[in-house]
Amino acid sequence: MKLFTKYNRINIITSILIFFVGCLAFYVVLNYVLIRQLDKTLRSEQSEILQYTKEHNALPEIVNTNEQEIKFIPIAAPIIEPIYSSNKVWDQREGEKEWKRLLVFNVAVTGKNYKAIVIKSQVETEELLSLIIGLAIGMIALIIAANYFINKIILRKLWQPFYVTINRIGDYQLSKRQGLQLTNTTIDEFNLLNDNFNNMTKKIEQEYETLKEFTGNAAHEIQTPLAVIANSTEALMQDEFVLKNHHQTIAIIEQSVNRLSRLNQSLLLLTKIENQRFALNETVQWEELVQQKVKELQELI
Repeated sequence: MKLFTKYNRINIITSILIFFVGCLAFYVVLNYVLIRQLDKTLRSEQSEILQYTKEHNALPEIVNTNEQEIKFIPIAAPIIEPIYSSNKVWDQREGEKEWKRLLVFNVAVTGKNYKAIVIKSQVETEELLSLIIGLAIGMIALIIAANYFINKIILRKLWQPFYVTINRIGDYQLSKRQGLQLTNTTIDEFNLLNDNFNNMTKKIEQEYETLKEFTGNAAHEIQTPLAVIANSTEALMQDEFVLKNHHQTIAIIEQSVNRLSRLNQSLLLLTKIENQRFALNETVQWEELVQQKVKELQELI
C-alpha cells in the first residue's frame, strides 16, 4: 500500500468519525435550543392565560389554530408545577400523529381548578432541524471530498522530489563512475535524504576504487613469486634424484602453482575490464561459435 493511500484512508476515516460526532453534538444542541425556544412561546401563552383569568375571573375564549391548540379540563387537585413534554398527538387536520410540544399547568377560576393544556406543533421545528442537519451533512461531505482531492494534488506535488530521487538511484551504476548528483529541493527532509545518498555513494565509489586498486596491485605482485615457484619447481623436476624421491610432492606443487596462475590471470583480466581497457562493443556471432564448437566435437569423435 502506498503512503498516500494509507494517509488518505486514515485521514478520511478520522474526519468522518470527527464529523459524525460533531453532527451528533450539533443535533443535540440545536434540538435543545429549538425546544427551549418553543417552551418560551408556551410560557408566553401561559402568562397570557393566567393574566386573563386574574383580570376577568373566567377562562379565556379558546381559538385553536393549525400551530396551537388550548384545552381546559376540570380537575379535583391543583397541579403544583408546570409540566413540559413532547408527544405524538393525533392531528385531525393532517389525519396522522405529529410531534407536538405540550405545557400542562393549573388554572384556578372561581374556586375551581382546571388543567390547562397548551399544545404547540413541532413540525416546523423538526423541519428546520432536518434542514439544518441536512445542510451540515452536505457541507461535511463537500469538505471531506475537497480535502481528499486537495490532499491528493498537494501530496503528489510534495512527493515528486522523492520519486525523482528513487528513479535516479535506480538508474545509478557504480561501474560508470558517474556520481548520483541528487539536487536540492524546497523540502528539508528530502534535502537531508539526498545529501545522505550523495555522501553514501561517494564513500562507496572511494571504497570501490580502493578495492580495484588493491586487486590490480595484488594480481601484479603475485606474478613474481608465482614465476619464482614455477621456475623452482621446473628445476626440481630436472633433478632425477629429487624427482624420483619427491615426485608426488613436486606434482602437487606444480598443480597448485598452475591453479594460482590461472586465478591470477583471471584477476588481471577482471582488473583490465574494470579499468575499461577493452572495448566491449563487438557483435558476437553466437551461431558461428556454436557451429564451430559442434564441428570440433565431431572431429574429436
